[in-house]
Amino acid sequence: MTSRFSKLAGGTEWVRCAFQVNPYAYLKANGKVQPDLQTEAEYNKAMVSALTDAGIEAIGITDHWSVDTGADLRTEAEAAGLLVFPGFEATSSEGVHLLILFDPATTASAINRRLGECGIPDDCHESVPCKFSAVDLLERARQWSAVVIAPHVTTGGGLLLKLTGQSAVTAWTNDLLHAVAPGGAKPSQGQAAILANKDAGYKRQNRLAVLSAADISSPSDVAKPGSSSWVKLSSRTAGGLDLAFRTPSTRVSREDPDRQDHPRILGIEWKGGFLGNTRIRFNNSLNVLIGGRGTGKSTVLESIRYCLGARPTASRSVTEHDSMTKQVLGAGTEITLEIEVRTPTRAIYTISRVYGEEPRVRDEQGKTLHSTPLDVLGDVAIYGQRELADLARDGEQLTRLLALFLPSGTLEESATPSDALKKSREAIVEQLDVIDKLSSQTARLPIIAERLARFEAAGVGERLESQNTVKREEDFFNSARDALTGAKVSVIPKLQLTAVAREPGSTRDDLLVEAEAVIAGFNDAIRVAELELSEAKASAETQLAAIRSRWSGETGSIVAELDKVLRELQPDGIDGNEYLTLKREEQALSGYPEQLQAARVTLEKLRDERTDLLAAVADARAARIRNLKAAAKKVRRALPATLQATLHDGADRTPLTDLIRSLGGRFDLIRAAIDTAETLSVAAFASVCRSGADRIREVYPNVTTKQAGELASAGEGVFMEMEELEFPLTTDLQLNVGSKDSPIWRSLDHLSTGQRATALLLLLLKRGAGPLLIDQPEDDLDNRFINADIVPQLREKTGRQIIFSSHNANIPVLGDADQLVVLQAEDNGSEVIGKIAPGGLGSIDHPELEGWVEELLEGGRDAFNSRRYMYGF
Repeated sequence: MTSRFSKLAGGTEWVRCAFQVNPYAYLKANGKVQPDLQTEAEYNKAMVSALTDAGIEAIGITDHWSVDTGADLRTEAEAAGLLVFPGFEATSSEGVHLLILFDPATTASAINRRLGECGIPDDCHESVPCKFSAVDLLERARQWSAVVIAPHVTTGGGLLLKLTGQSAVTAWTNDLLHAVAPGGAKPSQGQAAILANKDAGYKRQNRLAVLSAADISSPSDVAKPGSSSWVKLSSRTAGGLDLAFRTPSTRVSREDPDRQDHPRILGIEWKGGFLGNTRIRFNNSLNVLIGGRGTGKSTVLESIRYCLGARPTASRSVTEHDSMTKQVLGAGTEITLEIEVRTPTRAIYTISRVYGEEPRVRDEQGKTLHSTPLDVLGDVAIYGQRELADLARDGEQLTRLLALFLPSGTLEESATPSDALKKSREAIVEQLDVIDKLSSQTARLPIIAERLARFEAAGVGERLESQNTVKREEDFFNSARDALTGAKVSVIPKLQLTAVAREPGSTRDDLLVEAEAVIAGFNDAIRVAELELSEAKASAETQLAAIRSRWSGETGSIVAELDKVLRELQPDGIDGNEYLTLKREEQALSGYPEQLQAARVTLEKLRDERTDLLAAVADARAARIRNLKAAAKKVRRALPATLQATLHDGADRTPLTDLIRSLGGRFDLIRAAIDTAETLSVAAFASVCRSGADRIREVYPNVTTKQAGELASAGEGVFMEMEELEFPLTTDLQLNVGSKDSPIWRSLDHLSTGQRATALLLLLLKRGAGPLLIDQPEDDLDNRFINADIVPQLREKTGRQIIFSSHNANIPVLGDADQLVVLQAEDNGSEVIGKIAPGGLGSIDHPELEGWVEELLEGGRDAFNSRRYMYGF
């Protein structure tokens, strides 16, 4: 599936470049023509084919002091869609070779004029020195708006061989030299130090772009290591190339950089609302939205959050998000996002949401999925204005961020089995209730036995025994009648078969029909069985009633005799009915002692299981703490002398104090004791409560007898609930507010709002795979740290898409934004709407974007120059 945003300007892209492709005339002059490529046309065709097959998109054609010899190769390459930087290979007066590349739009005649300025005759195609030194050629190239690469600097004709001493240092450290390429041989130890910018004598403030740009003199050379480099370009011009060389850490790579598999947002589109009919394509790396206030920067980020169904974490941010989406979206507005994931396989999903409705996710075939946007996109992180500062105050949220430094699934593997603990508690409480009821009933048996003994002594038992038997038989018939009345005849559920969508022409349709027939037959059998059961139930009820009638006839005389005996006992003050009631109660309770013993055995088993479960919980928590402490160490290694993290266990005891508060009554001294205890374990606290009020006061002497007694009487259910509580694992970040050499570590609690947000952003930038979106992070950041700490992290661009809005020039300019999006507001007569400014998509190497950055972020050229004057720059 091709992205619907692919034709929009998307900022920088990695372009594979071969900067030293030699034309056929160079081969002929140097005796390098291959037997199978005897003509220039054959050579050009084969060379262009090899370049395109290797994924080369841009080339430099650089014969010695000649541009005309590469004219046909240039035509062939451009026809194949290759970007060609025309130019020549110059030789300075000292014999230093330099590649001079011009803009792709430059004509050969214009370049020939530059050759004339160097004092080179028209017919010279050899590597002969010109009248300019290497430093002079750098200055000339600047005047020509050309780009210079110093090729094979460590081998013949290279700068580091042809020049020595101060002249070599002067040329190497010249601010106009931006790119070099080592020779084919392995550099010496000294040359390697210079190339790595570690030699003090050759040290540059701005590092050189070190390229792979070896001579390509045959199609087979294209695939050789060291022949091509990857350069990140937005504007495919000499200016864009020069900007890339001046920012090599982010825009130049000697290995394929496009191996990242992080998910990304490809683009967004609005229908209706403040940004109606606006479409934005996002770059895979750093995107920055700029514009004046009220132009829609926040709208873009909050629209993405709304479309994904991602809610803010801070309560204030929730209110602001809901208010903004209602105001700038409104009824009928539809947002459409396109996202791309690359694991386990590459896939593009379309997410759309109409304001007021739920988001819909569609796959590449347009099928609506059950998955939510966050299911397919993963760990996207979105923060509105000031939200970073709010998050920095939440220790639990910081711990979740700390977990990003752990391998995926690590915390889940050590998760606490809270559901199992809850079920264990419920089972034990239920068993305690059963034992309590059985105990109270079993306790009546001795009392009943004593009462019956008095009746037996009076001779009543023998006279009433037959009547007691009749009473038990009557209870049996009553139970049988009740059981039949409550019996359900439909005991087997019918099978429901979901219809199968049959493909036309399927060869297995007959098998599906057979399967449906089997299920239908089974359901017919169930209906027959239900009818037979209903008839059997009715017959049983009739038969039981008849048997009971016969039984009543046989026992009528016994019942009459019973009434007679009861009347005879009354004058002696003996209640025969009480005897019969006691006998029935004794019979009903006869099995309770055994049930009570079995219930106690079951309780002991449940308690043993809970003990094992609590031990597993403790082990899991310990593992989680160890993992998070390991993550904290990773933070220190990832951001040395800048940021460190400390994990705290038990600093927040709110879960326990909240549970005690929920019991009602006055427990203020108990809660105070919990909060002020130096160390506290929920398991140990529950054990103290079980031991009674005296033990509570022994451990916590400030607690009154009354409060201790009320807590001790809370019951086993409450004590077990205490055991299940977990104090949150909280994280404190410490930021170095001193220097790298003399660090001064300050905890978040002792940092300004901006410093807190800085610490948090540094953590976010170091870990996470999903897109990171922040609305005006500089609002929360400390200015001192933006350039010193945040910008270097932005420039690393290691495997995460970033979308910021910003008013601070340091973020998009020094951070080397890959895609700038300039927004502006416009009054169309009936309303104010937002839109992308003309030429407002792309990278800083676009002239239009330079103007917008200057105007919006620097306050205009006059403001910038005034500041420069005031600073004395």
